[in-house]
Amino acid sequence: MNQQLIPPNQAEDKKLFYGWYIVGAGAVSNLFTIGILAWGLGIFVEEFRSEFGWSIKAIALGFSIRSFETGLLSPFTGYLIDRIGARKATVLGTSLMAVGLFLFSQVNSLSTYYLASATLALGQSVGGLPSFTRAVMNWFQKKRGQAIGLMNTGNALGYFAPLVMASLLAAVGWRETLFISGLVILVVGVPLAFVVRDKPESSENHTTVSSLGSASQKRTNQTLVASPQKDLDSGMEVREVLRVPAFYLMLLAAGVEGFSHGPWVTFNIPHMQTSGFSLQAATTIVGIYGLLQIVLRYGVGVLSDRIGRRRIYISSYLFQTVGIISFAFLSPENIWLAPIYLITQGISHAAIVIGRDSIVADYFGTKRYSTIRGLRQALLLPATFLAPLFMGALFDIRGNYRLGYIIVAIIGATGSIWLSLIRRPQWESLEREV
Repeated sequence: MNQQLIPPNQAEDKKLFYGWYIVGAGAVSNLFTIGILAWGLGIFVEEFRSEFGWSIKAIALGFSIRSFETGLLSPFTGYLIDRIGARKATVLGTSLMAVGLFLFSQVNSLSTYYLASATLALGQSVGGLPSFTRAVMNWFQKKRGQAIGLMNTGNALGYFAPLVMASLLAAVGWRETLFISGLVILVVGVPLAFVVRDKPESSENHTTVSSLGSASQKRTNQTLVASPQKDLDSGMEVREVLRVPAFYLMLLAAGVEGFSHGPWVTFNIPHMQTSGFSLQAATTIVGIYGLLQIVLRYGVGVLSDRIGRRRIYISSYLFQTVGIISFAFLSPENIWLAPIYLITQGISHAAIVIGRDSIVADYFGTKRYSTIRGLRQALLLPATFLAPLFMGALFDIRGNYRLGYIIVAIIGATGSIWLSLIRRPQWESLEREV
């Protein structure tokens, strides 16, 4: 009886590329870490304010400390990720995030509150999103936008975290909610770290090539099989990047995005509460936003690979301006603004998430990716530190966040200008010329 044997290269083609397992693990990790830390902590602002009598400015300083420490440490933690690898960094960072939430559950003074904020900042700068992103950049090149978009659908699912945490808060109290949140991050996040492989090993040459394109490309690009690390772990040194104008244009774009996007994340739920929405209604709107992000992040990621990640990134700033201004005037009386806000800000957010991280690897390679990304975060310190304080101070003066959102939205629009001025060819094109 004749048996048809499957050639080895075709059998390998049928295996799911391991990079997608890392993407999946990153998505689940982001669901909990980003959901709880970026979105969920906003529901405790009013709790701290009512129980301890703290001003919004004092509470906002805790968010600024997180931004300041994350930025200050980013070059060092980025270097650490590059040196010890994404897996070890994820274990370390996830553990620190859990400790930070445990400290938050024991807050009884501003000093404890700020200590918890600093611990969270350290954990966030080492593990979770930064370390998973580093691994994904190594495993993907042509489909980098699609991979980042898919991984960040986990962030989108994280928008449901405030809804769950608000229900938990009502049932057991804010201290217990924070402690349970820390336990969840520890129990879920650490096992996911062991899915990570920092980069394709030499014994997995077929997967290295598969990250670059289709099955037909795998069989024809034999030079890539021979030297996988040339394509997946090459790039500029930090000292070289600092001499390139494109880096500073990216820095300006990221700076105005951080100044506008950061306060929107931090005070999203408090703004809706002071505009007349109940906590339940506010977290429901956040949940709807998250549903849209699940679709948009993957869809925008695929689109960015086809028409250009930089082009998508440029357009995100214009959508963001419309979205944040619409959000500034959103209230139960102006509920008709909700679809405009959800769609424009949703598109913007998806494009920013994909463009912000992939542009570093696209233009400078992946060899020092985490270090360069961390350096960028450090240089963003003034914007990320001052933005929450600016919003908090305006709230204490005016009693609402509306004017602050309008101002940061206008500033954010300039990001499209800075990105449009980049003239440097992408790293892949430069490498082909060598």
